[in-house]
Amino acid sequence: MFEIILKTLKTKYAHLGLSENILKAKAKQLAKAVKEEAEIDEAVESVQAD
Repeated sequence: MFEIILKTLKTKYAHLGLSENILKAKAKQLAKAVKEEAEIDEAVESVQAD
């Protein structure tokens, strides 16, 4: 699940110029909460509110 989340984060937030380490840390955090692939988009959207 981590790899899919990381790829989604990279795609969605590429325009922000975030480092690979920041994206990986957030992907690890989200991977703990996301249980199904269908939840990934919602989880990635929630990052914007952080």
